[in-house]
Amino acid sequence: MKKLTFIIIFALTIVSKYASAQAVEGLFAKITTKNVLLFESPTTSSPVIRRVFEGEVLKITETVQAEHGEVWGKVYLSPSHVGYIQGAYFQASGTLQQEIWRPQEVLRSQMPISFALKGPSEFFGAGLQFRYLPFARLGINVGVGSVLDNGRMKGNVLSYGVVCMLSTNNLSPFVETGSSTLTFNDNHSTLRISTFYVNAGLEWIFSSGYFFGLGFSYNRSFEVQLAYDYEYARASNGTLPVGDYGTFNGVTGPSSLQKLNPLFVVGYSF
Repeated sequence: MKKLTFIIIFALTIVSKYASAQAVEGLFAKITTKNVLLFESPTTSSPVIRRVFEGEVLKITETVQAEHGEVWGKVYLSPSHVGYIQGAYFQASGTLQQEIWRPQEVLRSQMPISFALKGPSEFFGAGLQFRYLPFARLGINVGVGSVLDNGRMKGNVLSYGVVCMLSTNNLSPFVETGSSTLTFNDNHSTLRISTFYVNAGLEWIFSSGYFFGLGFSYNRSFEVQLAYDYEYARASNGTLPVGDYGTFNGVTGPSSLQKLNPLFVVGYSF
């Protein structure tokens, strides 16, 4: 019986010590100012959790030095919830662990304008793209480039569309959609192909502003136009030969061009 009692007491002691180790350490602080706010993060721009009243006692687990050097108190609310209060609004005795807090950086929000080399994608060759992200994850892009056919320049391209970054992290999936116009000139005729494109891939941006991305580009024509010089057409008596447009000679109407191109992009944001 004595042995059993000893084992029970020993077990309760171990459990008590373990529970004490898991308990949240900290200091109790008394609020000395009226209408103090408790925030989700150590910055006044973060959401407010609730209002704290004068004389209320809070448990401060540690002090936090925010981005501009101001001191905040980390308030224990529950095992899974904490709040933050400005250090000027409470008084506490003793010492607490101090940590440095930095807000999450969204590089594309800080550097929304970018220029990049891109291809083949919707350019069917190599091009220069301008991008503007006014909403950090959503923006517009405009590009110009050269259409390449078997390594030779066959025409030029103009594209425009919208882009969505699916994450605020430095490494983010992206989706682009828009329209591009391919223009080919051959002696007296001009072939113009309007396409719809959807791009998808991954982009990685560095703190220096440089970024690169990989993906694929689906392109589908929705309008094809073939134009001739008026004086040439008039002198040809109705006989109008089709120019040499390389592999694009087979594009004769809507949906006649459907192609999946790789996508490579390297650029700089500022």
